[in-house]
Amino acid sequence: MGLNIVNDSNKPDKVLVDRIQHATRTFNALKSNCRLSGLANVRVRIQLVNALVCSVLQYGSVIYACLSNTETALSPANMVFLKAEILIRKMLRWAFQFDIDTRCSLMYLIAN
Repeated sequence: MGLNIVNDSNKPDKVLVDRIQHATRTFNALKSNCRLSGLANVRVRIQLVNALVCSVLQYGSVIYACLSNTETALSPANMVFLKAEILIRKMLRWAFQFDIDTRCSLMYLIAN
């Protein structure tokens, strides 16, 4: 998972951005390995995402919460939490094998 020592107490968002990048790389590796092995079971996919990717994404979240100002961190203008939410939605769509329906394509674009 790695260890990051950041000496910038004014911008704890850097810690979360780094976690999102690590989780994205882990998720992409998981997708390619599942595609190569032909894994299509939804339950197994969800368990793999939870064990491998969510653990990387949530690593250090307690420290991030302690360092950040809650009003600033949870404001709608903070794009870092939006990026994390988009990654979680992408992982769920992959795990549940949802096809992109043309009737829902507008909602798909809005969600991302």
